[in-house]
Amino acid sequence: MIDFDKISKIKNKSQLNKFNIDKPIFLSNYLHHYLIMTNNLTGLKLSRFPIHKENNEGLQGFHMSAKLSNETNNYDILNYLIEEYPEYANNINYFNESFLDMLDINDK
Repeated sequence: MIDFDKISKIKNKSQLNKFNIDKPIFLSNYLHHYLIMTNNLTGLKLSRFPIHKENNEGLQGFHMSAKLSNETNNYDILNYLIEEYPEYANNINYFNESFLDMLDINDK
């Protein structure tokens, strides 16, 4: 069972080290997917994650962050990923989509 509450409260290396960042936890979701889902930017800043890895829905870190940014209107994690992982910003998933395809177009 995935403890979303525990993942959402990761704030230091000691808490982070209780998880394996290089192996999927459930349905090909890695820890970074769950940190993005729970909007835990503090936890994401604690280590380098394999954000280029896709989950079972074809979502890499950038894709998931863009999708959630649309839903929450909060772009903090997406901005962080662009700044810290620019080498993966142009990656496409197995549906041939980039993270830009996940963003709604608006005046902002």
